[in-house]
Amino acid sequence: MDYDLARLGPREFEHLTQALCVAALGDKVQIYGDGADGGRDAAVQGRIHWHPEIDEGETETWHGYTVVQAKFRQRPGDPAANLKWLLGEVRREMTTWVNNRRGHPLPDNLLIATNVTLSPAAGGGIDNAHEEISAALRSFGIDLRGWRIWHYDTFRALLDVHRDVRVRYGGFLTSGDVLARLHSWLDRKNDKLGELLTAHTIKDMMAQQYVRLGKAGDNSDDKLALDSIGIDLPAVAGGHSIRGRVGREVMAAEYILLQGNRVVDFTEDSSHILVFGGPGQGKSTLTQMVCQAYRVALLKDAVLGPEPRRLCSRLAAHFDDLGLPTPRNLRWPIRVVLSDYGDQLAVNPSLSLMRYIMGKVLSAASFDVSGVGLHDWLGAWPWLIVLDGMDEVVSPTIRERASAGVRDFLIEAGVVKADVLVVITTRPQGYLGEFRSADYRTVHLSDLEPDEALSYARKLTALRLGDDPDLQQQVNHRLAESTKESETYRLMRTPLQVTIMTLLLERRQRVPANRYQLFHAYFDTIYARELNKPTTLGRFLEDYRSDVEAIHESVALELQRQAERVVEHEGALPAADVRRHAFERLRSEGNDEEQALKLAKLVEVAAVHRLVMLVPYGDNGVGFEIRSLREYLAARALTRGEGAQVLEHLRPLVPSAHWRNTWLLAAGRLFTDREGLREQVISLLREFDNRDLMSWLIRAGAELATELLGDDLAIKSPQYRRLLADHALDRLVGLPDGSLHYLGSVLSGLAAEDPLVRQKIKERLAGLLTGEGGSRAYALMVLAHISHLSSVLGDWASRLLRDADVEGDRGIAFFNGANPAALPEVSETGLTLLNYLVEGLPELAPTEREAALRLFASLPDNQLHLAQAKGSRPAELLLARTDSTTDYSLLEETFGRPAVAEAFAMMVTNSPPEHWQIAAYLRDIARTWSARRATGPPTQDRST
Repeated sequence: MDYDLARLGPREFEHLTQALCVAALGDKVQIYGDGADGGRDAAVQGRIHWHPEIDEGETETWHGYTVVQAKFRQRPGDPAANLKWLLGEVRREMTTWVNNRRGHPLPDNLLIATNVTLSPAAGGGIDNAHEEISAALRSFGIDLRGWRIWHYDTFRALLDVHRDVRVRYGGFLTSGDVLARLHSWLDRKNDKLGELLTAHTIKDMMAQQYVRLGKAGDNSDDKLALDSIGIDLPAVAGGHSIRGRVGREVMAAEYILLQGNRVVDFTEDSSHILVFGGPGQGKSTLTQMVCQAYRVALLKDAVLGPEPRRLCSRLAAHFDDLGLPTPRNLRWPIRVVLSDYGDQLAVNPSLSLMRYIMGKVLSAASFDVSGVGLHDWLGAWPWLIVLDGMDEVVSPTIRERASAGVRDFLIEAGVVKADVLVVITTRPQGYLGEFRSADYRTVHLSDLEPDEALSYARKLTALRLGDDPDLQQQVNHRLAESTKESETYRLMRTPLQVTIMTLLLERRQRVPANRYQLFHAYFDTIYARELNKPTTLGRFLEDYRSDVEAIHESVALELQRQAERVVEHEGALPAADVRRHAFERLRSEGNDEEQALKLAKLVEVAAVHRLVMLVPYGDNGVGFEIRSLREYLAARALTRGEGAQVLEHLRPLVPSAHWRNTWLLAAGRLFTDREGLREQVISLLREFDNRDLMSWLIRAGAELATELLGDDLAIKSPQYRRLLADHALDRLVGLPDGSLHYLGSVLSGLAAEDPLVRQKIKERLAGLLTGEGGSRAYALMVLAHISHLSSVLGDWASRLLRDADVEGDRGIAFFNGANPAALPEVSETGLTLLNYLVEGLPELAPTEREAALRLFASLPDNQLHLAQAKGSRPAELLLARTDSTTDYSLLEETFGRPAVAEAFAMMVTNSPPEHWQIAAYLRDIARTWSARRATGPPTQDRST
């Protein structure tokens, strides 16, 4: 069989060489990892008996110390050029050995492994290699007892023999029509697995070729081809530490593809990827593009029909223009919308993720699949599993089932040693620590820079306005002007908002000043298009506009509420339910029953085909294709009515992750249209944090105040921004949390705009550094983030950190996930977390105490550690950072009891300052419970 060794790359070729050495020579082979290894990729101490079954060479026996070196050539040439290159590599290695042995002895024997082809002809590459390498060894004074070369033909023979290694690296090695060759790759006869997977891959490629403007609510139903407008997104991989930036700026799709160019080892940490991105930031389109890149690579040499072949070529050309790397490890991609998987789990709680995926694959078959060996597929080929939208699985019961499904799938994959890369996307507020952080690398999508936003916008205008160059030029000019104004540029930070802006600027000179107004203007634009159509529906939309808007809002609020409370939620309402909403609204406006029924039926029929932003969804269902648009209209529903009523609608939603974007948009509407409620909205947040001790511990109001500032609320109202900034700063007088980097970025931006706020920030952070415990740690970590930003506070923060004594802050390293064994002056106490909690729990009634103890017993029973502090600060009691995956029903059972919640909060807030890291972990457990609770309005007030 032929193998494409060149696609491996140097790192994976080295790993392949190591795997073949172990397979051929046994467990006595010592493997060396990445990094300085003294010129050794592997080594053997003792006897090696060579025989033809190993490498088709001559029979001989080696004794002593044998070194293996892997030499990879990215672009192999003809045998003569390959030989010249290989000799150069060997001489370079020998020079290093002679001049600097790096503390390692010279070997007795040498095995050189290379991916290049050497001519087998007499006097050709192989003979010359032996002669010239022997001469080179003598010239360096190196006397080896034995040496061999594993070249391309040797690797081919070895891979033919060692099936496990061949399968492990199959995604790199297979050439030609990859999927069609699966039956021979898996040593099968007459197996239709390749045919099935080819059909599924082609159908998925065709189905996901468009990013519809309909997904942004554009009722022109234009199709935007991914190969025309798809872009890579800026991101930061990793995080930050006190002493330097750990996270690095990357392009998200490129980063994922490069991570896929390796064999995932389930014994390693950080095997998978967790992508965080805000509303409209492009998470779903990003994963769509990554999956398409793998499909194109898999189908490159396949026999395709005309339409798939043209699409494959267009996508390949577009990805090349973007500079995306071509996948070298040809993973089979499968993209799972987690809310869809959740809907299936509601019906079948025991449905595994593997069975769900296989159901999707089998549905693509047009032939009998009973004999297809799907059960072997997972362990036989590398996979990419994209799990899109963890935050959209809201119901706690279904979320726990979905999370368990993912974890169980990874267990299954680990058992068969599968090469599976998992990518999960979520909004930051919607992720509640369901997965073990050590298993995932984090990628945080960044805002688009002005040039990136303009580039994307110009792709859109070129596609939409290509037949109207004058209008295209006008829109591009207006977009360019918008990037020069800070207020409007802030609205060009996500692909969704850029899309909306390009559509608005076809008819407007300028765009609105905040995010709520942007969505509002967009809704007006789409509405105007519909009512201008010369149809009966157009006249209805004109005559009944306030009713139609109220129906949209009512349906949006109902869907938003159902997503949180209903176990089986498909993101849509039956058309008959839309008619009911319409009927109730029309009756409330004084229409008689007959007229209301007639008009409601018209609304139902229109919605099934499309009604402004309501679109067909599933079988006779109606919904919103873009979640942000549903949240915008739900925000309008929440902000109807009198001021006191509106505030009561918003109050219980403050801590909810599910309602966060709706809350931000609702506040935007109030600050735009209801100026009299501005101060009350801000006061509501502070009142929420002060209503009881648990609320003060969690501080959801202060967190929301930070997000309102990040959303540019009240950008033209300094007094209100200062009130919000004061409340956001209150977070620092508490315990650090995972959003501290976001807080640092927001504070840095405020400091640049308002000297008074800048002074308050400086005073608060400097003051906290003189204290102790969680507040000091929080200040240090926020300062570390600010010091890496290009802002007015950057240099100041750097100086403050240099002057601060941070060497003894072991708790910060623990908070960031450091291994206790890697830190000096840290020792175990013999005390477990459970002991600590039981001893610290305040007095409770027996039933309440039992509830608290059940929760404590469910937590990981980790050992506590003592870190010796320097200077005058006391030693810190620490807990190695543990992910909180506690059963939500148990959290509700515990914290749903006011007495237990109060006692828990008292225990945490009264813990000694030097126990701050344990307190932060416990606070996060309470915060998870608060963010996941179903807090939305249980019923709707349809009379308003």
